[in-house]
Parts: sequence; C-alpha cells; structure tokens
Amino acid sequence: MKQNLIIYRDTLLPYSQTFIPAQGESLLSYQPIYTGVVPVAGVETLLPLERTLLLSDVKPFSKLWRLLFKLFGFIHPRWLNSIKAYSPCLIHAHFGLGGVWALPLSHQLNIPLVVTFHGFDLSISQLQKSVSLSRKYEYELYLKRLPSLFEKADLCIAVSKYMYSKLLEKGCPENKAMVHYIGTNLDYFTPDRTITREPIILFVGRLVEKKGGNFLIQAMEKVQAAMPDVKLVMIGDGPLRTELETLAHQKLENYEFLGKQPLEIVKYWMNTAMILCVPSVTAATGDMEGLPTVIMEGQAMGLPVVSTFHSGIPEIIIHEKTGLLTKEKDWQTLGDYLLLLLKNQEMREYFAEMGRNYVQENFDIKQNTAKLEEIYNNVVSSCNSRSI
Repeated sequence: MKQNLIIYRDTLLPYSQTFIPAQGESLLSYQPIYTGVVPVAGVETLLPLERTLLLSDVKPFSKLWRLLFKLFGFIHPRWLNSIKAYSPCLIHAHFGLGGVWALPLSHQLNIPLVVTFHGFDLSISQLQKSVSLSRKYEYELYLKRLPSLFEKADLCIAVSKYMYSKLLEKGCPENKAMVHYIGTNLDYFTPDRTITREPIILFVGRLVEKKGGNFLIQAMEKVQAAMPDVKLVMIGDGPLRTELETLAHQKLENYEFLGKQPLEIVKYWMNTAMILCVPSVTAATGDMEGLPTVIMEGQAMGLPVVSTFHSGIPEIIIHEKTGLLTKEKDWQTLGDYLLLLLKNQEMREYFAEMGRNYVQENFDIKQNTAKLEEIYNNVVSSCNSRSI
C-alpha cells in the first residue's frame, strides 16, 4: 500500500514547472498530495484535483490566513485537518522559498521535511526593481529564515552538482545536502522517426532574462543571412515577450512566437525542429538555471541541442560529445554553431543519438524517481528512529 506524502509548492502550479508533477506521478510506493497556498489558472490540467489541497479553498478570509501563514506560521485548522486526514509521512517542498513556508507544516504534522532547490533560490543576489513590495518582503523573509531551514530540514536536494556547491556556500550542512537529478519521461519524449525534420531552430522557455532569448535572436540574424529559409520558433511567455518580439521584428524575416503551449504541442515542435537552442545566461540579479528540463526533453526527442556553459548545463550537455556549448552571451559563436549543425546532417544525427543515450543513462525519470524513493525511505526511517 502506498504511503502518502505532501508535495509543497506555494503556488500550484506555474506551467513552467511541470517537472514537479512529472516526478510526483512517477512515484511507485508513495502517493503525492499536492499542497500550496493559491492556484494558478489552468491548475486542473496539470495536477489531479482530487489530490490537491489549497489554503485558498478555505473560506472565508483566505488572504488573511495566507498572510498569517507566511508571517507567523499560523495554519488554518481546516486546511491543516484536511492535510492530516491523509496521514502523510513526509513533506517534499520545491524551491527554497517553499521549504521556508513548509517548515510550520512539517512541525505541526511532526513529519520530516525534504527541500529541493532548483536554481534562483540559491543564485539570486538581488531582486529586479519591478518586483512588487510583497514579493520583496517575501524574499527578505526567505533569506532571514534560510539558516533556520538548513537547521530544521531533514534533507536539502540540489538539482545539479553546480547548485550543490551553491547550497553549501549558502550554509547548508554537508551532511544534509545532496544532488538528485529529476529526469524526464522517456516513454513520452520519444521521437517519431517517420516525421521529416524541417529547418527550424526551436526555443522553449519563459521569456525572462536568464533564458537568453535576445542572444538567440541576434544569433538567428547571422543564421538567416546565410540560410534565409531557417525559421525561429519561440514557445513560452513572460515579461520580455514584447521586447523580444520587437527585436525579432527588427532583425529577422522568418520567425514565430507561439506563447505558452501545452506539453503535446511542445513535443510536436521538438519532433519537427532541426535544433533546440537553450542560450541561458546569468541575469543581472544573479538568477541562474538549475538544470533546464527542456534540454533533457529535447535530447530525449533526438533533437541536437546548442546551449551555454551555464550552471548545471554542462552536466547534461558534454561539449562536442552530446551537444555544443558556447560562453554565455556569445551570440556570434551561437550563430556559428547553429549554422554548423544546419549544414551537417551527419553531425546532427550523431548528437541526436549521443544526446538521447546520455539522457537514457542519467536522466530517466523512472530510474531517478526510484532513487528518490530510497531517499524518502531513509529520511522517514531516520526520523522514526529518532522519535522512538
């Protein structure tokens, strides 16, 4: 019989974080109960609503209780009782901020807390000026409470070796820190070899600074000067969309912004495109990627990937073996690499094969989630032995 565990994410669930339910629904001996404060529009398409418990569902005064929860750790009795009814054995919070908010739940339920750090929660050094006062205050609270999180959490997971080093730098005790790759669904992300790939460069991601969309557009200007028929397709949305569309209008002839798209549409374009480009950079705020899931998905789809030497990316793209990497913001070399691959079918096929093989060996979500269940078992067992 499966044991219940809480998967905590403050907002359930941004479309860019489908890796959370992908991991949760891959569990075999644990059943995830998704818990958070407020929903994101479209949550019903991403999560099983019968296993989703939101503070915002508690009426009335949900906004007041959200404030009390975050400031003082006060938990609405009805929300707490709805969680208790599942008799969870563990909380797994995603992102450092989620870990901080989940601490009172862990204490009230008397169950261990595991926190996965994904990137910005360990790398960001300052907030953007445009961020609201409430977001700024939440982040200041996070930084203030981070030492307490490291002290009281049972385990802190980094999604890459690079982020593991950041986790230790932030003060996490080494005996509480580890690396665990989430992985991707290789059964779903499998290429259809009957489809002929088209001269398309694909980008999938949020349109924010660290995704490097502006450098890809500059690189594509170089590409289209040599090969006008090559098209840029950008999937995703975000605060920089208008700026990036303006830049593309100025520099490119053949491009399309598709906005936010469901997974099946992303998969279609990954099966149709010739190259996936992930030009990640360190943002002015210090914000960095952890380990972009889109790279695993693209390589699983037999799609050659061009990316950057950034954060944990070299852990999945081995330069000149499973893909190509440039320095951050080096749009000229980025353009050269795209042209190199566009003109060389043999090289594309080589990277397609090597990339998928590497994902199969290291980033299969079934294998990696089985390892995660062993981690859960050890944490729960250790916690139970302490309480005896």
